[in-house]
Amino acid sequence: VWTGTKCCVPGGSMCVAGCAEACMQGGNLWTGTYCCLPEQQQCVAGMEGSCTSESMTWTGSQCCVPEEWTCAAGTIAGCRSPEQSWTGTLCCEESPKQCVAGMEASC
Repeated sequence: VWTGTKCCVPGGSMCVAGCAEACMQGGNLWTGTYCCLPEQQQCVAGMEGSCTSESMTWTGSQCCVPEEWTCAAGTIAGCRSPEQSWTGTLCCEESPKQCVAGMEASC
């Protein structure tokens, strides 16, 4: 709803940077400036071609995932267990975790 100076969206929406076409393709609301998602998520660096799982939303510039996921630096090769999703930049654990330095063979 346009007030004359602001675009009002449903309460609980989360509005983030994005691009019109990608935002609306995902079924989200484009305000002309922001992509508004229907619920709170965390938006992280990613790439459109990787931000594709059912729980992920591509805004045109960011990959948004559920708030409870833990996203950290990683590699596509290391981010392949069933409980992980690759954003194109970060590896997200699909449950709350704490990620710390370590070695693959020991972890």
